[in-house]
Amino acid sequence: LHAAHVLSSELDLTVVLQRLADQLAELLDAEAADCYLLDGERGVFRCVAVHGFDRSLVGFEFPAGHGLAGAAVREGRPLIESDYGEIAAPVPHPAYDGFTDVITAPMFWSDEVHGVLGVGRREGRRFAERDANILEAFAGLAALALRNADMFTQSARQARIQRGFYRIASVLGQSLSRAATLEAIAQAAAEALGGSSAAVLVPSSGRLEAVGAYELPVDLREILGERAWGDQSPLFRAASEGRILVSSSIADDERLLPDLRGAAAASGYLSLISVPVDAPRDAGQGLVLIFFAEERSFSD
Repeated sequence: LHAAHVLSSELDLTVVLQRLADQLAELLDAEAADCYLLDGERGVFRCVAVHGFDRSLVGFEFPAGHGLAGAAVREGRPLIESDYGEIAAPVPHPAYDGFTDVITAPMFWSDEVHGVLGVGRREGRRFAERDANILEAFAGLAALALRNADMFTQSARQARIQRGFYRIASVLGQSLSRAATLEAIAQAAAEALGGSSAAVLVPSSGRLEAVGAYELPVDLREILGERAWGDQSPLFRAASEGRILVSSSIADDERLLPDLRGAAAASGYLSLISVPVDAPRDAGQGLVLIFFAEERSFSD
């Protein structure tokens, strides 16, 4: 009952996922717990929350047919393994080395499997059938909590998008200076996509020039304002070709020039998206550059 209350008292998806892993470990007296969501199109499990593991495990993926998780999904029920070190096709990550006893249970909603929950112990502390039943019940609660959080996240995102379009409509309906208009567009883009800051760059003399910004830190503003974003820049090429460029991990993205990556990291930004826009007076393609303080996985 306590675990159910904890899960149902929060709607932020990230918080729900972490609480889920924490409560799961406490509920079953486990040394570690994890939650993987199933990406059916790509055929992989993706780790979204952990307890008792290093946080670097979050984001790790492995084939959906592997290990006890794959077997639990195929059979549609929780499975216990008391000799985990000998299991065929285990999860291919060193974080799972040393575990002897594990349980994995699928999470269902709308009659489909959307992920798996797992708990593990070391030193031969075995799980009983009762533990598997508890995990199965908890998986049902977890599926409901995740569905509610996901619906809330989608609603919040839609509200942000509507605010962004309202902002753009307001700008177009007013007589503003060019600079004020471009800054308002940067703000609307950031709000619509849930970004922390944004900049508008337009073509000028064979390069991209930063002409509008919203909540942009000084270092980034200077780099975007001073650097000649010429045809050697991936941002320039993406804009001129009308392509969206996304970077889920700025620090590791070698397509971005080092000074931009360094300034973004120093400002606490982890992801970005570059969206091409038509520049005024047939000047060519510009772009809106949006920065995110969290690591984002971008979809269509």
